[in-house]
Amino acid sequence: MTATFTSYPRSRAGGIGFKTADTIAAAVGIARDSPERIKAGLAYTLSEAADEGHCYLPAADRLAAFGAVDWDKALAWLRSRTGAPLAAEQEEAVRLALTSRVAVLTGGPGCGKSFTVRSVVALARAKGARVVLAAPTGRAAKRLAELTGHEAATIHRLLQLRPGDAPRPGRRREPQPGAARGADALG
Repeated sequence: MTATFTSYPRSRAGGIGFKTADTIAAAVGIARDSPERIKAGLAYTLSEAADEGHCYLPAADRLAAFGAVDWDKALAWLRSRTGAPLAAEQEEAVRLALTSRVAVLTGGPGCGKSFTVRSVVALARAKGARVVLAAPTGRAAKRLAELTGHEAATIHRLLQLRPGDAPRPGRRREPQPGAARGADALG
């Protein structure tokens, strides 16, 4: 039996709707992150919104709390807590990490990555954001937790992956929603 997500009815009147088709697809093993599933889900969501009279849907902004931050005040608060100012590049990295969907922090030993990560976590927690930290190895996760004072897990644990496990329908393959996420390669 083959199931595809290439054609979904716009309403239940024409046959089964997305939710039913999606349940069937999951039962036959179609991946939750399948491009066809995602397209069908988006088409369904937009169709439902259009049926309700909407002409657009706003993008959800998990980091909206940081959009209107007075960065001078926030960085001064951070400096009073840590006793050390951030370098200009670190300030830029902190702003980027807290206002962008994805930010990558790189650098050699001793360049301030750890202090920058600690600063991001401190500001996120001060704003009441939920912080989720991950690292590629257990040792790196332990180090990340030590330097931030916040729980960290391996990426595999966060994604609930186990070596040799085959994907199962309905199994979570994405991390818990979080306002701020971090992954680090410390160790």
